[in-house]
Amino acid sequence: KLQELRREQRGIALHAGGVCLFSVDPTVVRLLSSEATVGMVVFWRLWLIGVFAMAYCVFGAPSASSNLRQRLKRGPRLATALVLMRWLPDALLAIALISTLAANVAFLFALTPLWTAGGGRLFLGDALRRRTVGALFAAIAVILVMFLAPGTSSSRGRSLFGDFVAVAAGIVQALCLLLNRAATRFAAVLPLEFLGSLAVFFGAAVVGIILLVTNATFLPSKTKTVAFVFLMALDGGLIAVPFVIVAIIAKDVPAATISLIGMTGLFC
Repeated sequence: KLQELRREQRGIALHAGGVCLFSVDPTVVRLLSSEATVGMVVFWRLWLIGVFAMAYCVFGAPSASSNLRQRLKRGPRLATALVLMRWLPDALLAIALISTLAANVAFLFALTPLWTAGGGRLFLGDALRRRTVGALFAAIAVILVMFLAPGTSSSRGRSLFGDFVAVAAGIVQALCLLLNRAATRFAAVLPLEFLGSLAVFFGAAVVGIILLVTNATFLPSKTKTVAFVFLMALDGGLIAVPFVIVAIIAKDVPAATISLIGMTGLFC
């Protein structure tokens, strides 16, 4: 029990550090939206997250990608579900940040702990600790106060589509956290870091195909390319860190706790 508690505390501290990096993401994405289209941003965001995450698997933690065939046999359905879904939260969050007010995205995406806690209790039988429930209700109360405060409900720059995408991003993020948790419980040897990397590459391929079919470009005009590449590399590197950390700590930290800590990144 003591060792489990220590591992959980280390995981929480590690995740909190990654979330601090994630807090820069809304600003960078908004800057990128002035340089390129939504499709460009989402494609390169996913591709670069995959590059950095895969670099970690290959060079930082070779064990994360060792004996893949044997490990994937332990949970093929979970592995497939993770690859198909794990890229969606990051893509949807980028679309939401470009489509609507960053404050709206923060408030709506911050409902993720609610979906995660409810799903964990319903599908995985995770016990809801008193402190987790208390933190959850306190967080929701703060969100409501901030959202309903004078000056935050302005419709200028607001988009119902963007708001909907922000909610969808939170729900899909909760599902992915629950899948990670389920993988550590029912197929503990699944290479979650590697699967996450594979998922964002898959997502980048999907977005790339859409760009090709619609005859869209992959890079902005030459005058904006340098700034775009710099900002995209910065964003991909920053997001890759918490992206990998979530996979690393999935075994030791409950999904609801991961979600609660993660939501603070948008308010930093």
